[in-house]
Amino acid sequence: MKYFEAISKISLRACVMPDLVRHPNFIAQITRSRISVRDDKVFLRWLLITFLSSIPIFSYSQTPTELADLQLKGYNERNIELFLQAYSDSVKVYNFPNKFLYKGKETMRQNYAGMFTNLTDLHCTIKSRVVIGNTVIDEEQVVIRKGQPELHAVAIYKVAHNKIQEVYFIVER
Repeated sequence: MKYFEAISKISLRACVMPDLVRHPNFIAQITRSRISVRDDKVFLRWLLITFLSSIPIFSYSQTPTELADLQLKGYNERNIELFLQAYSDSVKVYNFPNKFLYKGKETMRQNYAGMFTNLTDLHCTIKSRVVIGNTVIDEEQVVIRKGQPELHAVAIYKVAHNKIQEVYFIVER
């Protein structure tokens, strides 16, 4: 094992300090064999894996505004999968201020899928938006069916862990 450690240090020096390796006294002290070359390859693989594993993996996280826009796009396209991408699996939905309606993405799917299929005129327009930290507040005008009065509503989206966790609705009928 000590032999491998010595070769590893030499290999590291060869990578980091190539001028030192070319020094005549240094070269004279090192005798290379096939085993040491093979050990160097193992060490260099280990060094490469260690280096690559230390590089942080960057993942794209969406801002609260982007999540609100994503669910709005899915809503207006009546695309249930796109709509649900913005929501946590355990999303909680309320009528403002605290009347609990339901919990979970699957329940949300059941509530919206039929509406998306049956209401071909369904469309939401954002009249104004306020973003404070991880909370997005949208004032909305919603067309349910052409020829019927528009619905005026406010939706409050609370975001955590890169998903909408809670939604609060205020609806004027």
